Amino acid sequence: MAATGVWYTVEAIQFLDTTARTDGTVVALKRERSVKGLAEDYPVVHFVPPDTGEAVEFKSRFGIWPSPFSVGERVEVAYDPADPSRADINSFWTIWLFPVLLEMFALACFAAGLHTLRHTENN
Repeated sequence: MAATGVWYTVEAIQFLDTTARTDGTVVALKRERSVKGLAEDYPVVHFVPPDTGEAVEFKSRFGIWPSPFSVGERVEVAYDPADPSRADINSFWTIWLFPVLLEMFALACFAAGLHTLRHTENN
């Protein structure tokens, strides 16, 4: 789990290091059902990269209900200049939440295991 969290962290850092930034607007919240049947709202964002001038619309990889984003909200978009459709909202929710949760859960499991090990050694 910790290794997966590190992998996602490295992926996020590489994405942010290779992308350009511009403003975009949330134009919709696309509701989808997760594998477990829970409703998740994925922001759909419209932006125009200054280098191409061609409008791009994408659905964020991050979905949660209720969404921390609202229709009409201005957001910062991180996008690949070579492929502007490879983009996401540049925010904690979309870039860092999943890696942080994985690392925190791995740390909690490690701490619980260490506590159990110490408890068993003392008995």
